[in-house]
Amino acid sequence: MRLANLCSPQKRAFAKKLKSNPTKAEAFFYSRTRRRAFGPRFRRQVVIRGYIVDFWIPKFKLVIEIDGPYHDPEDDAIRDGHLSELGIKTIRFTNSQVLDHFDDVASPVLNHLLSPEFSAYS
Repeated sequence: MRLANLCSPQKRAFAKKLKSNPTKAEAFFYSRTRRRAFGPRFRRQVVIRGYIVDFWIPKFKLVIEIDGPYHDPEDDAIRDGHLSELGIKTIRFTNSQVLDHFDDVASPVLNHLLSPEFSAYS
């Protein structure tokens, strides 16, 4: 199932712009996870059913969001619910968690990737 379809060309262009101009926290997270440092490939600023997600690991159906000060928790909950209906797990972190406590960020991500439900994908 292709999850990236069903979006406008404008949405794709906006995702491309976000990918070209990451926040400091997004750039730091990607620098620590790129080149398969965590194992699977992390894709940045991907459109999934009309939503632009910060990081997407298709093999594990995992989205990682790094939230800045302008995120609306109600909107995020709705979006996470829609992604969950597609079988996608979302893990959220704040900018400060990523920049100041990366080990605390890495732990839940690795736990998800190493969980028994995904051992069949390895």
